[in-house]
Amino acid sequence: MRISKVALTLALSWPTESLADDSKMEVSDPIAGTTGSGDYGRFNRPWSASAGALIEVAPVNGEIHVGALGTFRYLQTLGAYFSFRQSTTPESSTFQQIASVGAIFEPLFLLRWKEAKEVGPAFLDLTVDSFSLNFGGYYAHTNTAKTHRGGLEVGLGFGIPLTGKAPGPWLRTKANFLTGGNSEGATIWVLVDWQFFVGAE
Repeated sequence: MRISKVALTLALSWPTESLADDSKMEVSDPIAGTTGSGDYGRFNRPWSASAGALIEVAPVNGEIHVGALGTFRYLQTLGAYFSFRQSTTPESSTFQQIASVGAIFEPLFLLRWKEAKEVGPAFLDLTVDSFSLNFGGYYAHTNTAKTHRGGLEVGLGFGIPLTGKAPGPWLRTKANFLTGGNSEGATIWVLVDWQFFVGAE
């Protein structure tokens, strides 16, 4: 197995016990019926991408947006995202369309793998590792005021691998916080996406 960039320079070269002990990293997954090192193939191809559909709900006013989200990640740790959301209310009191772009940080995979915490089953490990922090900016069109506004957005989320594998369909949710005038404040995202891996093995 080729480990990309020696697992991001051994998880940023933080001092821990040696990873050379292969028995320490042996993980059996009774659900998938496989045995491996606990990375579940995420080191074989370093880059991953995903695309999916989302629903965004603003608890404050009950408004709903639908849209799409695309992401790129390196070693399932650092990446970027782009989203577009459209209000389902023609005369939305806040935003009619929103486009956003930003960075993704998912720190748990490399930290847990380095500390031999990936003990299976894959479904549980992948779910825990998917905890994410997002930070970006948005640009929105307000239908009632006929103006455009921008601001920052910060998100906290996690996902569930629907097949118990890293590639394939995921169900994800995120709490998203928007700044700027006329924003909806906090919103909740629910999305289904398909993740796939690219790059040389």
